[in-house]
Amino acid sequence: MKILHISSAQTLGGGERHLADLANALVTRGHEVFAVVRPGSPLIAELTGLPRENMSTLPLRNALDAPSARSLARFIRKHEIEIVHAHMARDYPLASYAVRRNPGAKLVVTRHVLFPLNRLHSITLSHAARVIAVSEAVARQLRAQGLVPRERIVVVPNGIDVQRFENARSQFDRIGFCRRWKIPADCLLVGAVGEIKSLKGHKDFARAAAIVARRFPNVHFLIAGKDSSRTGEHRAALEDVIAKLDLGGHVHLVGWLADVAQFYCALDVLVSASHTESFGLAIVEAMACGTAVVATETEGAREIIQNAPGGAEAFQSGADGGCNRNDLSRKSCDTIATSDMEPQRVWLSEPVDLCREDEITFSQAVNLVGPDRDLGPAPAEADVRMVTLLLGEFADATDKFLRPAEVRKLVNPLQMMFVDRFPAVQLNEQIRDLLALQRRHATATRNAFTTC
Repeated sequence: MKILHISSAQTLGGGERHLADLANALVTRGHEVFAVVRPGSPLIAELTGLPRENMSTLPLRNALDAPSARSLARFIRKHEIEIVHAHMARDYPLASYAVRRNPGAKLVVTRHVLFPLNRLHSITLSHAARVIAVSEAVARQLRAQGLVPRERIVVVPNGIDVQRFENARSQFDRIGFCRRWKIPADCLLVGAVGEIKSLKGHKDFARAAAIVARRFPNVHFLIAGKDSSRTGEHRAALEDVIAKLDLGGHVHLVGWLADVAQFYCALDVLVSASHTESFGLAIVEAMACGTAVVATETEGAREIIQNAPGGAEAFQSGADGGCNRNDLSRKSCDTIATSDMEPQRVWLSEPVDLCREDEITFSQAVNLVGPDRDLGPAPAEADVRMVTLLLGEFADATDKFLRPAEVRKLVNPLQMMFVDRFPAVQLNEQIRDLLALQRRHATATRNAFTTC
């Protein structure tokens, strides 16, 4: 079978790790696998099973990137693709458009996150053969929204190559690992894995580390992850917390690691302090290495841990339901103190903090730009059907936090797609409707969670 994977990801997170593992495994099973990614995508180096000629790059700038959508359609036609698999919400409309131009292809999308989709995705996903949810929590979110017929939603948990982690464990050289990072070979190691950003809870991890270190002076803490922000502000903020806690000699930021399996093997305890997880790939990978796990009670983590052999210990935080670093540190201490270091799977109450002082929501940013401004006429050859199809993703960026300067990258493409039948004033009315819908979604989301 000829299968095409599409991803505009610019960083390598759990969803991208899943894509790479899936694509490489499909090749070993005899399928002809293709991939379309952005230039410079980290996925290029991870798709080791794919022949170079089966990989292509396109700008995939956003869901309104009409040239990329047309190029995708030509790619599918040229290679006679049978399955088109999209992994990011902003890629769904492009993939949907391309599949509609190729009736012989089927569209499959995977939803890797818990954020709700914009309701206009009911148009972009109307011809999807299947919508894959990586956990029951994601499936519940999709069913609740009602954008896709329930019978098309299937749960396929992220898989891992267990043999890879077993091999890593049998070949692991702890002394060499500790020497590389200049830490004592006889110390205890507690670590966290994930992109350095607020939702991953690395600051909470650092604050808990300060408490653990007072009880166990020989513990060192490792954080593996990359700050993908343009200015590196997330890492700088984390370093500031570490410095204020006087943990400079105990907490080590090791950056992005190509071989994360070796990292898991080095740890005595993996801590997942994420504020939200749809699945929690790092937890599963650490378990495969036999590493003890302490995790916040996110939706995804709860499913993994409850399904683990032997069950899990329910561990709740304070009555206010907030992030309790004392609970996190106490459970870490208890796990470290376990004499035989048998893996333990425990979970805490989920902390969620959606407010950021240095960023604003998409709707606020568009208001700064001015949704009522005259965006001007468009080239005569613009395809009004593309606007109808791709507009659904325009407000999907409302699930993210963007800076005002970034908004123009989403607004400006609309200038290239106006025609007399779709005047600017009419489109501006739709934009206002989308922003109003987003505000209701944002309010409901904030009311649903208790911030730290």
